[in-house]
Amino acid sequence: MALRQDRFTVHDPDASPQHWNVPIVFGPISGARPARSFVLDEPFELRTGPCGEAVKLNLGDVGYYRVQYDTATQALLARSLGAMSPADRVNLISDNWALVEAGRAVPASIFELIDQLANEDSRAVWTRSCASSRVIDHLEQDRPGRAAFQAYAALAAAAGLCADRLAASRKRGPGSGRLARAIDPHTRRFWRRIHSE
Repeated sequence: MALRQDRFTVHDPDASPQHWNVPIVFGPISGARPARSFVLDEPFELRTGPCGEAVKLNLGDVGYYRVQYDTATQALLARSLGAMSPADRVNLISDNWALVEAGRAVPASIFELIDQLANEDSRAVWTRSCASSRVIDHLEQDRPGRAAFQAYAALAAAAGLCADRLAASRKRGPGSGRLARAIDPHTRRFWRRIHSE
């Protein structure tokens, strides 16, 4: 895996270049081998293991940096999202969303990740994916594509799951209401509005 660094900004495309010594933690998401670390200070060729194995940088979400993967690695990590720890799922979604906001990734790439969340049970992952959906919904206001986005959001893994789990949590029974309390108020209002429109 070839690594290099450059300064990342979202709203300042003309920012002056800067260079840091970046501590990198990486490893297979399967945990088949222990995570390894090194300091990236110049372009570097990283030996990650067998081909086809999902290897993630910033494993454990311990570093303060963004990672942009090549297309093949991004697709492999998206397919492997469910096998990651919640911290790594949040990190991959957050990095991808930041790349979309910075114009370095296409918006469809965030949906490739959200589509993998059908069995998600982490509040942190839901909150991150729902936050992205809320921003998109806001950007779609008064646009002809908003209804299509809301239809997707209602059926997609993250959006559908948030709505389904909220509805299920309203039923009486063991553990009822825990999920509704776990989802932040802004997200609850967003899903209620989508499902009432």
